[in-house]
Amino acid sequence: MILRAGIVAKPLFMLLLISVLSGCSSFHFAKSKNVSDQDDANSVLVFGYMDDTDAPFVAKWGYLKQVRPIIDEPLLEVRTNNKGMFYLENLPAVGSYTMESLGGPAKGFLADATWTWNFPDINKNPEFKRLQFKTTEPGLYYMGSYKIVLVKKGGIFGVNKYETVVSNTPSEKEALQKLLQHTKGTKWENIIAKRISSLK
Repeated sequence: MILRAGIVAKPLFMLLLISVLSGCSSFHFAKSKNVSDQDDANSVLVFGYMDDTDAPFVAKWGYLKQVRPIIDEPLLEVRTNNKGMFYLENLPAVGSYTMESLGGPAKGFLADATWTWNFPDINKNPEFKRLQFKTTEPGLYYMGSYKIVLVKKGGIFGVNKYETVVSNTPSEKEALQKLLQHTKGTKWENIIAKRISSLK
């Protein structure tokens, strides 16, 4: 079963869920945590961070939309390290992209279900503007750091209400340090190390 959410989780009733979820499970084989080597010097690696500590799910996959250049299948699965980082390498250096969603298995008694968590509409929430971006040169692009927070508890028969907020932590440098271990032996490792050394 897949549970979908935007800024706020859609209402579901516990008794109905217990009935529907008995014997129901969903599987998703996420991409490897480790990036592939840079296959073209004229490419970019994009990365961001989501703190899912208070989220109703564990972020283990996600999707980035490639708007330009146009391709047949524009929805690209990003990598995650299961500890908040989401990233994807070897994208065209000159391009336009939108980070669409993250997903993963539900926590607690809904562990057999999966969540799709959509990022807020950037047109209505300009603070998330880093998630809709253009790249003009090869290298790295930081999509920002975010956190899913519990806004309101739903009570016995309701569901909790959550939303995504922009976070100051980790910083770009700290996020790159988390990512570095997943680039070992690739050209991206040197590119990231150089970027880290340039940041305060």
